[in-house]
Amino acid sequence: MTTSLDKVMMLEVAGRAGIPSAPAEVVETMEQITAAAARIGFPLVVRPLSSSQPIAGRKALIARTEEVLHQSLTEWPEGHGRLIVQRFIRGPRYNVDFAAQKGKVIRAVATRILRTDAFDGTGIDVCGRTLPMPQDLRAYTARMAAELDYTGVGLIQFMVDRERDEISFLELNPRFNGNTAVPDRAGLELCRLAIDLARDPDGAETVIESPGGLRHAWFYGDVQGVRQSLKRGMMTRRQVPAALWQAVRDAVTADFHVIWAWHDPLPGISQFTNTLRNALRKRAGKAGAPREEADRAGKPRET
Repeated sequence: MTTSLDKVMMLEVAGRAGIPSAPAEVVETMEQITAAAARIGFPLVVRPLSSSQPIAGRKALIARTEEVLHQSLTEWPEGHGRLIVQRFIRGPRYNVDFAAQKGKVIRAVATRILRTDAFDGTGIDVCGRTLPMPQDLRAYTARMAAELDYTGVGLIQFMVDRERDEISFLELNPRFNGNTAVPDRAGLELCRLAIDLARDPDGAETVIESPGGLRHAWFYGDVQGVRQSLKRGMMTRRQVPAALWQAVRDAVTADFHVIWAWHDPLPGISQFTNTLRNALRKRAGKAGAPREEADRAGKPRET
């Protein structure tokens, strides 16, 4: 697990396993970012070493030109000792949810990500379709599991550009996918396997590979993503109606939803009500702050 969480080390592991990854460099200063960009070329992506530490609120910064890079990243982002500068592979992201037992993949489902909660294509997927496992992604997942002698559940991600015949390993998360409903609906039983493999790594398990064919949606995340993308300048107000309409269309036509099911509606309702409650508290706190400051200063409050 420690190795999987180190993105720099995982690029080295991918290289040893014969898994393709786009040219990348680790940088520590703004000058090094500029120099790395000149060597790697555009488009490129600037990635944090940890997904828990975003750059300016983003999981990654995509720069298609030198001008965009300098406009988007004017100073070294706070809280980061090092960053990864990597050539950006055009094309969709593919998720492979899997379980492995002593280096052998025993469960897997591939998902092509159709849209994410960030308008620039980074972030968490809000719409995707499972598909028959591509032969190359099957081979790369198997190589990674063997190289790490992996036991447990995980999520490996690739950027795939079929038109240019380019594939780049993105990262391996040694945990459940945030959208656990996807492998669950694919019949992989990852929740059970996470427990059973930890308890008995030698236990007999059947090999299951999903044939695909299911499309999922996350309407709540979709709408929140539109709001955040507008707030962060990723999209304009004119683009909002079309984005919301797309979210509605995907929600209506999806085969299943990530956090909503008619037979078990409470998780979805709970998340919505908690978010609404927090938003109201935050708004109330902002409204009350000037009044409290006025009281402390002995000044009349504005009404």
